[in-house]
Amino acid sequence: MAIHEKFRRDPLRSVAIFGASGRMGREVADFLSYAAPDLELRLIASSASSQEKVAGQFPHAKVVNANYFDAPSLEGALAGVEGVFVVTPPGLDEKTAMPNVVAALKQAGSVRQVIRLLGYAPDYNPKKFPWGELKTGWEHWVAREIFDESGLPMTYVNLGATLFDNFYFTRPALVSQKKLIWPDRHLPMFDVRDLGEVVARLFLSPDQRYVGTSLTMNNGYDYVTTAQMAEAMSDAWRVRISVDTSREAFLKEYCPVFEQRFGHAGMAEGLLDYFEWEHENWLWQINDTAERILGRKPNTLFGWLREHKSDFVDN
Repeated sequence: MAIHEKFRRDPLRSVAIFGASGRMGREVADFLSYAAPDLELRLIASSASSQEKVAGQFPHAKVVNANYFDAPSLEGALAGVEGVFVVTPPGLDEKTAMPNVVAALKQAGSVRQVIRLLGYAPDYNPKKFPWGELKTGWEHWVAREIFDESGLPMTYVNLGATLFDNFYFTRPALVSQKKLIWPDRHLPMFDVRDLGEVVARLFLSPDQRYVGTSLTMNNGYDYVTTAQMAEAMSDAWRVRISVDTSREAFLKEYCPVFEQRFGHAGMAEGLLDYFEWEHENWLWQINDTAERILGRKPNTLFGWLREHKSDFVDN
């Protein structure tokens, strides 16, 4: 699509990526490495082990160690950078962490675009959100308010979907019982590879108007209930998959999993409480935003399930 000259910007010369060892940051880095090999990539890892891992995956990038709660490390990691991708794990104390990022970026004085990944109901009135009742689900509202007040050149990418590879959380029961244990939800879907490419293309876009926008992403096609997810699995794998959406089954299955992944026992119950609130109070919408940015149709749920069949069922 042609861009009027008054909207055109010069290419970014450098991009820093938080969470470079994680699934989302890694996908952004992977596409930028392919599409813009002359771009200076600064990949931020939060531990020595993840720093070593990222350096092995991206030998031509600069890999640095920084932590959202360590202000001096952020200042060093972000010095002189022009583009920044910010992604945070569930349950992060955004109220403490994001002001540190804002301060480091303002001190750097060089940033031209910050892409912050969000995951929340974008048009829901936060005044109606049950802040005192839910332990999670509100963090990204806090993060956005902090960045909105910062005056930084923001692009918000809101994940209005569940990612296909979240099914790996459900793999043990699928393999052993041919059963999908997951709450009753109704959500659009998206491939993390497409999400990473979307973010990368926003950094590479010559259109300055993406700065200052908020974009909700899904694949524009799949909008499914948990029962329909199981039906899609059954059809894609030629194996009958049953469903258990009960609270008891979820907590039994995922409390130990989420405790190991996120570090505290209450994460599974907190996420379930949020899932149930969302299902009762929010109606998602699918859109073609990702398709327009990618220049192609995003991957579909059925296609992803067929592609990864061997990860879930015996051939």
